[in-house]
Amino acid sequence: MKQVIAVETRDAIASGVSKSLAGQRAMSKAADALQAEGITSVMLFAPKDKTADRALYDSVCEAVVLGFAKSVQELLKKPAKSLRKTDGPSESKMEQTTGDKRYWGQQIGSKVKDLRNMLYRRENEGEDGEDGEDKVSTLESRIIRDLSAYITKLEKVEEFSGDLIGLQNDLKSAISRIIQ
Repeated sequence: MKQVIAVETRDAIASGVSKSLAGQRAMSKAADALQAEGITSVMLFAPKDKTADRALYDSVCEAVVLGFAKSVQELLKKPAKSLRKTDGPSESKMEQTTGDKRYWGQQIGSKVKDLRNMLYRRENEGEDGEDGEDKVSTLESRIIRDLSAYITKLEKVEEFSGDLIGLQNDLKSAISRIIQ
């Protein structure tokens, strides 16, 4: 006897796929808009230098927050001291804690990184002669690409014997010096 899924399950899967594809199309439109403004993937790294201009990065983060639910936007505006302290997100949807605020703060960075990676892939399409043409990249673009790859790898590392944060900051600083 062949087993098939229930109609409700089928509809739930179809709805999930449809919403996922809609989200991907929306992010693609956002990347199109960033490219049209001349914004590159490298420009979406958070400036670590205290004297650096954060206006672009902050405006992208603000735009990301506008995509969150109103309750999340309000949570992010609240001072952490006014929230109950927890290590992780709360189980209750009604209660807002420092763990919830931390989680949503991390989601801002995650969405900016998604946009940065989307732009990076677009910038490097056909770099190795794909699409029938040889694309010559500059030394600067190759160094930026490689440093960005190292930063991404360091973000995923679980064990590191050196100064991980310092190394990441140095790599980001090197990228910013190249694009100036």
